[in-house]
Amino acid sequence: MIRRKRGIFSVINARTTCLLSLFLFCGGMSYAQALMGARLSGLAGAVTAMPDDSWQVFGNPAMVPVDKTTFSVYTRRNYNLAELTDYAGTFTWNHDNLTVGGGANSFGNNLYRQTRFLVVGMRRFKFVRVGLRVTYTRISLAPPYGSAGQFGIDAGFGIRALPRLWIGAFATNINSPKLGKALEPLPQTLDIGLSWMPASKVFITTGIQKDIRFPVSVRSGIEWHPVSVFALRVGVTTKPTTYAIGSGISIGRLSANIVAQHHPWLGWSPGIDIGLNL
Repeated sequence: MIRRKRGIFSVINARTTCLLSLFLFCGGMSYAQALMGARLSGLAGAVTAMPDDSWQVFGNPAMVPVDKTTFSVYTRRNYNLAELTDYAGTFTWNHDNLTVGGGANSFGNNLYRQTRFLVVGMRRFKFVRVGLRVTYTRISLAPPYGSAGQFGIDAGFGIRALPRLWIGAFATNINSPKLGKALEPLPQTLDIGLSWMPASKVFITTGIQKDIRFPVSVRSGIEWHPVSVFALRVGVTTKPTTYAIGSGISIGRLSANIVAQHHPWLGWSPGIDIGLNL
């Protein structure tokens, strides 16, 4: 999912302005990825029905981990520009059938910065999970333009339809928040997805996303474990057309993932995350 905003070119330096102009030409302003985490990006964001990943704090709030405490950090250089770098962190904590968590994300530099703080709660039932997220988004521009912030509410669910088949969906900003004196609406999206594990070493996931202002985007990803501690990933999206490749390693309580996502006009976006499971 890609965040969009308009009307700030006057306070961005020349190189970034050229890139953001290309974003508009490609169908809308795109600053940073709303989804964080190298595994999620390596599957091209087709993770709406993917259970038990700590980075679902930024994705489907119903799919956060249910049986462990997690801490994770992540960075991604969007289109290989330092001005468009994301930094993020998450934690989750589980007790019985309840998981709570939080996250933070910073994107940009002193000319334009977008900051998000998230709080997530998830309740697990027998075959169903429901999740709720509250996000505070703040955008700061270089003087004299100032800053503004607003709260958004997101909700999601996950259903384990078969032992290896999940169905999931989540909606963002269902309270229709608007930012600043201009009352700029924050993105409202609906994601619906499926995930399937046809074999113990293969995970397939697919889904669609609809932003109320833009066409439907279809995305799919595959994860393969040639050995138990190592994974390879590939993913693809439409509107915009992108593809991603990635890998990950998990040894004991530690894990690390890398990703590189490619846009045909804007180039590569590399990222890396490190996680700790307790």
